[in-house]
Amino acid sequence: MRIQSNTQTILLVLNLIVTIYLICQIKSIPVLPAFPIPIDNQNQGIWKIYSLNFAIISGTIATFLALGQSIWNIIQRQIDLRWKKAELARSFTDIIYDDKLSHDALQMLDEVKKPFSEEKFDININDIYSGLKSDLEGKDFYIRECFDSLLYYLERIEHSIELEVIKFEDVKSYCEYYVTAIQKHEDLLFYYCNLIRYKKAINFINRFKK
Repeated sequence: MRIQSNTQTILLVLNLIVTIYLICQIKSIPVLPAFPIPIDNQNQGIWKIYSLNFAIISGTIATFLALGQSIWNIIQRQIDLRWKKAELARSFTDIIYDDKLSHDALQMLDEVKKPFSEEKFDININDIYSGLKSDLEGKDFYIRECFDSLLYYLERIEHSIELEVIKFEDVKSYCEYYVTAIQKHEDLLFYYCNLIRYKKAINFINRFKK
């Protein structure tokens, strides 16, 4: 997309140079007498100058029209690209809530009182602390599954932001509430991120501190 924008910019500059050249050409052509001028051998030179004037003026108008169209096309493409980025960002956040595991992780952090998983585990903050630091059995295994899923999506979002595929401001409002909940226990979650090599997830969470 950047290459495309640079190409458009070069074309605009070339159009502008041509336009300036044509305007200079018009200024260098002598003023001609008004019509009517009889068409004969004596006046052929005058008619050639009129034809040249007409060609230069037509070319200048065409250049300005092309320049305006090029500018409009660039603006329209930028609007379309911005809209697509916003839609993609929303799809990245939607999947966090649509995925049962990552959504359960968010609810655990929010201390929602409900049974989790098919085994109907009652999970509180203390369980999260023990689950992310213990062996993979029963309730602890499910807690790790949930946070693996959540941190995976945060990792993907940060990676996309760094690549400029999406913008941070397009995901900020969707994630701010739960990131605040994550930050209350960031020592534990950052420890776990480092354990499973999800360092971009840490970078994403830290964006909310700026």
